[in-house]
Amino acid sequence: MGTFKNQRISAFWGNKFFVALLLSLPLNPAFATDNGISVDQSLYQNRPVLTDFTAASCPDNPKSLTQVKGNLYRHTTGAGLAVHSGLVLITKEGALVIDPAMTCTSTWLKDEIKKRFDVPVKYVIYTHAHADHISGGQIFKADGATIVANQRSLEPIVGEKLPTALPDQVLIRI
Repeated sequence: MGTFKNQRISAFWGNKFFVALLLSLPLNPAFATDNGISVDQSLYQNRPVLTDFTAASCPDNPKSLTQVKGNLYRHTTGAGLAVHSGLVLITKEGALVIDPAMTCTSTWLKDEIKKRFDVPVKYVIYTHAHADHISGGQIFKADGATIVANQRSLEPIVGEKLPTALPDQVLIRI
């Protein structure tokens, strides 16, 4: 149970130090050996979930997907002080999305990735459990993406009834 079911995840990350950089967390030396643990989805099968309270701000929010360098892109939604952003890494096997943002942003982002790069989203990383960063995770999970988060994200997702997909894997040593 303590290892990723799909070992090809390493093709996206190369090594765990890159993940720590992407998650913007301090690097704990034990992290280099943390393969995460699987989340038993059946424990949360009937969990209460709030309605998607991020939907109200969606229709008028500008969205963009801008190249940072090479196959790394920044996605944004919103304007002014209310801009939310995340990253997208494109590979031959598929895309890795960091902080999918709100449901409407994730729907747009999934379509934009397919249109521009013709690859599926394989992995989604939640950096933290704020609704404006993760409420769209279910859009990608419905298409088979693996959701990965740090252990501190799982409790707020369940306890605060956030309308998003639960992580499939949690990293425990960060």
